[in-house]
Amino acid sequence: MVLFGKEIKLETNMSPKEAKLSLLIISLAVVIILGYFQIFIPIMDIKNLNNEIEMKKSEKIGEETKKKAAQREYDDRIQMYNEQNENYLMSKAKFDQSSLIDDTSLKLMVAEMAEELGIKIVEIGAVEVIEENEEYTKKYFPYTVQSDVNRLGRFFYWLENSNQLVTFKGSPLDIQLLDSQGVLGQITVKMKVGAYFNEVRTVEEKPVEEGKGGANE
Repeated sequence: MVLFGKEIKLETNMSPKEAKLSLLIISLAVVIILGYFQIFIPIMDIKNLNNEIEMKKSEKIGEETKKKAAQREYDDRIQMYNEQNENYLMSKAKFDQSSLIDDTSLKLMVAEMAEELGIKIVEIGAVEVIEENEEYTKKYFPYTVQSDVNRLGRFFYWLENSNQLVTFKGSPLDIQLLDSQGVLGQITVKMKVGAYFNEVRTVEEKPVEEGKGGANE
C-alpha cells in the first residue's frame, strides 16, 4: 500500500479492501490535522490580526473625532469670548464717552437746556447717591422747574436723548398747577434727574491743583 508516496507494508488479518479503507481513513485524518495546523490556524490568526487592526483604526477614528469635537468646542468658546469681549469694549467705550465727570457737568447741561427752552429752575436739591462701585456712580439730582407743558415735554425729551447717560427711571414726578397769581398755563414740576458718573474718568481728568503733587520749589 502506498501512503504519501511511500509504500507501507501492513501485516494484518484484514483483507486488502479493508486495509485500503483503513489507510484512506488514516490519510484523511492526517490531511485534516495538517490542514488545521497549517491552514485553519494561520487563517484564524490573520483574521484576529485584521480584527485587532480594525479595532485600533476605530479607536483612532474615535479619538480623532473627539479631538475634532473638542477643537470645535474650543474654537466656538474662543469666538464667543471674543464677541463678548468686543461687545463689552464697545459698551464700555460708549459708557466712557456718555458718562459725566462730576456734578457740575450735569448741572451745567441741565441749566443750558433749561435756558434754551425758556424753563425756570426754581430749586436744586441735595444730591442722592443711589449706586456706587469702582467704575461708576449713579446719582439723583432733585430739581424743581417751572414752565408750560409743551416746553417741559421737550425738556424731558432732550435730557433723556442727550449724548450723556441721563435718565428719569425711578424718578417720581410731582406736578402742580400754579395758583391764580401765576401765569396761565404754567406748571411746577418736582423731579429727580438720574445720571451716571465715570469714576475712572473723574480720577484721570481731575486737574492737579497748583502747588500739590509736584516738586517743591
